[in-house]
Amino acid sequence: MKASHILIVRFILLLCLVCSAGLGVHAQEQSDFESWNYLRFRYKMSKKLAVSFEQQLRLSENASRMDNVFSEVQVSYRPAKRLECTADYRLAFRGSAVTHRIFTNITATKRYKPFDLSGRLRLQRTYERHSNPTDYVRFKLKLRYSRKKIDWNPHVAAELFYNVGYKGSRFNNYRFEVGTKYRINKRLDGAILLIHQQEINREDPWLTNIVKLGLVYGL
Repeated sequence: MKASHILIVRFILLLCLVCSAGLGVHAQEQSDFESWNYLRFRYKMSKKLAVSFEQQLRLSENASRMDNVFSEVQVSYRPAKRLECTADYRLAFRGSAVTHRIFTNITATKRYKPFDLSGRLRLQRTYERHSNPTDYVRFKLKLRYSRKKIDWNPHVAAELFYNVGYKGSRFNNYRFEVGTKYRINKRLDGAILLIHQQEINREDPWLTNIVKLGLVYGL
């Protein structure tokens, strides 16, 4: 069996393991459908350094009500060809609440033609007035199909959320996603993702299905 085929089998098994983490959720779960829409501008300063700005709108309650809107700035640096580190800041508005989030991503990628397997570690802290900061460690694994002469880059991914809290630490959320990026022209990319998000280890967990649409413009 080819190495790329073995990789796919292992990845599918890992996704099954991640998704099985939600089997112990409370029976009285609540569900919703959301729409996430974003526009991102990216400027590549050099081969290793880039900056980006993103504006995103999220709709909840079956995509009928504005849930939150946020602006995000990112600085990314590639110390090696298959390694990327980022520093990010997000300013979000949800009703009258304002939150500030700082986080960093470390992403390592391995090429198994015609696939790219990447693992991402995210450390994040969110601040909200009159509340204690919320800390998360997030683990994401992604398998992407990629060829130079094909404009489509479909992928599957799974992510686990580990809440580091003053009342105890635990996994309390996971996401599973499928999606693709499409090269519209030399500067513009489009993206569409279907995301299944499930809260776990909570009394009244939420199950959310999300459609995420985006445009990325290279300056």
